[in-house]
Amino acid sequence: MSTSPSSGTLLPPAIRFAKILGTLGAGALAGTYLTHSSHTLPALEASKRATTPATTGGANISQQQPASQAVKIFHRIHRASHTLLLNLILVSAGSYSYIAYYIYNYPLDVGEISSASATYSSSSFMPQTEVHRGGGGGDFLGFAGTWMFFALPATILLGIIPYSKVVMKAVNHRLNAAGESLEQEEKRGIGLQVVDEQATWRDLELWRKKNCWRAGMAGLAGAIAGVGVTKLGY
Repeated sequence: MSTSPSSGTLLPPAIRFAKILGTLGAGALAGTYLTHSSHTLPALEASKRATTPATTGGANISQQQPASQAVKIFHRIHRASHTLLLNLILVSAGSYSYIAYYIYNYPLDVGEISSASATYSSSSFMPQTEVHRGGGGGDFLGFAGTWMFFALPATILLGIIPYSKVVMKAVNHRLNAAGESLEQEEKRGIGLQVVDEQATWRDLELWRKKNCWRAGMAGLAGAIAGVGVTKLGY
């Protein structure tokens, strides 16, 4: 009788846990970003069509001004989810980096073993084991090259941070500053709240489009890592 374990059984439990953690984190990131762009922001923009506030000059003034309500809701959502999403990025990228590091630095443990078998006989209590080694550790398309399928997703996920800090910095600042200002006015009991209607809706739409790229980056990272998980074995 013989058995041939999959490549996944040759990996330590920490690597298996990192695969699960990284994949779940990347999926949660992609889902959250996509939800914000495809559902949350469109729902806020729907209030623009539902109510027509009074208009004075270049600014729209109303206690129930749709833009004022929308930007306050946006600010609260951003404040509640910002730290959580940043931690998800770091945890997922760290998990993928650990997997890539292990496979790259220990190719003899996983990369060069193409199959293993154990044969049992009635004349001996000890099994006879045999390990079959395939190509060298530098085979990119082989098992040893699987580290690239985790190093690249880790890089992409970490890239979301500078993208958010650089590409989305201006629009994030304008929307959150407006939301913070309106919240302070609300706490002081100021009933009349003023924002630039057209500029606010324009910034919300711009943020929605730029946020779609973050969803795409997280989704791409998860898809690439999924290929690596398949190569490692479940």
